[in-house]
Amino acid sequence: MNHIARIARRNAVLIVSFLVLGAAVATTAAITAPPTYTSTATLYVAVRSEGSSVSELTQARTYGSQVISSYIEVATTDLVLQAALDDLGVDLTPDDARRNVHASAVADSLTLELTASGSEPTQVAALANAVAASFSTVVEDRLEARDEETTTNVHVLTVQPALVPTEPSSPNPPLWVALGALVGAAMGLAAAVARTALDRRPHT
Repeated sequence: MNHIARIARRNAVLIVSFLVLGAAVATTAAITAPPTYTSTATLYVAVRSEGSSVSELTQARTYGSQVISSYIEVATTDLVLQAALDDLGVDLTPDDARRNVHASAVADSLTLELTASGSEPTQVAALANAVAASFSTVVEDRLEARDEETTTNVHVLTVQPALVPTEPSSPNPPLWVALGALVGAAMGLAAAVARTALDRRPHT
């Protein structure tokens, strides 16, 4: 460690030069990169039981916890996405939308998050909300359609609609510049170590 510290002191100018170069490259990249906006709709899977006993209510919640992982896969299927795109009236395919829509479950809850991303803030919010509405319909009318033997009733409720983002989620200039400077400093230190290893002149 002391050896590395001595190398860093002797090559401070080289390391700082790489640090500045890394920060400059990252700054340029952050300025020129197209902005990406994200917007998230939050949904709650409400599972109601016809019974009112503690065991029946527990069973209903357990059922919801078990199916919520499969619901995540359903959220980005053609069935859900095509209906959402038809509702929006946009000329996109489900494959196009799938690249910009992500579904995830909130840990230890019956809550799902549907996040859309893209270059237009208004469009990403509209897409997230359209997918949320389509997803709710598919779950309630297709996947959880009730019959005479069904004792649970599943509803998917939008508890927080997606809002139009006011700031891009990417790029993040301060983060990019910090990472660029860090990488530059690391490269500068590596260059200093290599130069020291190749330098056979005696040092005092």
